Amino acid sequence: MSNNHFYKNISFLWLPVFMGIILLIGFATSIISLQQTNNIQAKAESSTASIDQKDCAVPSDQLQISSQEQKMLDQINAHRTQYGLNNLVWSDTLINASKWMSRDMLKNQYLGHTDSLGRDVKTRLSDCGYSTSISIAENLDSGVKDSTIIFQTWKHSPPQNANLLSDKFKEAGIALASDPASDSYYWTLDLGGGTVTMTPTPSIIITPTPTQAHSSPSPFPTNRPTPTSTPEPTFDPTPTTVPGFTPNPLDMQFFVSAKVIGIGEDGNRNPKHFTRYVTVSIYDMDNKLVKEGNGYIIYDRENLFRGIVHFGPVENGIYYIKILSPRMLKAIVEPAFRALDSKILNILPRVTLIQGDINADNVIDIADYNISLGCFQDKKCEDKNLIDFNDDGLTDIIDYNILLRDYWEWQGD
Repeated sequence: MSNNHFYKNISFLWLPVFMGIILLIGFATSIISLQQTNNIQAKAESSTASIDQKDCAVPSDQLQISSQEQKMLDQINAHRTQYGLNNLVWSDTLINASKWMSRDMLKNQYLGHTDSLGRDVKTRLSDCGYSTSISIAENLDSGVKDSTIIFQTWKHSPPQNANLLSDKFKEAGIALASDPASDSYYWTLDLGGGTVTMTPTPSIIITPTPTQAHSSPSPFPTNRPTPTSTPEPTFDPTPTTVPGFTPNPLDMQFFVSAKVIGIGEDGNRNPKHFTRYVTVSIYDMDNKLVKEGNGYIIYDRENLFRGIVHFGPVENGIYYIKILSPRMLKAIVEPAFRALDSKILNILPRVTLIQGDINADNVIDIADYNISLGCFQDKKCEDKNLIDFNDDGLTDIIDYNILLRDYWEWQGD
């Protein structure tokens, strides 16, 4: 064999090795470069996140006022106009602050005036650039996209309504942050006194939402409220008075308290939806339906849904009452017959609302079971809330067990 032939064979043998080494070096260089790029991006994102949190920075494309947010302001101003109050105007600073807060609640899945950084309302608004030497307030809510429903819960909650009707406020920021995929919606209303001509006594009005409690429909105060603080409402299990109630002989009013099976002490204490729509029916002693009233009851710290439902004119007398909420059995208020009087707030004993009446025939039977079972098996429900009985955003064995427990209740009242 010639030397040239030998060296040629050696060259062919080593060529793949050299190519492999070159490829490995290139691959390693790419990995190092990619890692450095990722580290730089991570540091930049971390820095940006820190700036966002401290300075309440919100992407410019998120600062636009949505139709629901504008509708909310319009409803608030119409409400204020009825009491001779000034219209609120938009404040860029408060818009920014409210947008940040709603986004923060959505991201971290909480509802409360202390944000994820541990800041209270005063500190947060100050960080966002708003003067806290003047009156400020904040209303929060979550669970639905519709501004009308949120407005109604604020309007009919005495402390939140006091914020809406305070003459101390001149400007506002309103924000709705949403994630339709997870059915999550968070609302923030930040209110401020704007420019003042005299040295005011600073006041911070914070509507308490420790467990996302709202009161439900209640009448307005008869004169213009000027609160310096808004105390947290406390309701006894069967309250004798309700803050903010104003008698109206042309409006029969009921205070409704309901335990919903699967939510509260026996289930999920933090439901994703804090309102329940109810229909309250009044029957006379001849079992004739006299009138129906509709309204929202709101989840509170006692793990109950509570609120005031308005009926309009109803003749005083002896009646019995039934309460119904979608996909639940109708419940009669015990004891059955009671005297109703339009001059007072008629406080009803607590009822238990049993879930599972999927087809709305006031019976939980095999038909409801079959509808629900199909949802559990293939998870292809048209409405995932249909069988999410404990309202945690999931359809799982917990909901299935609630259905089985309620299955034996059969007939509603």
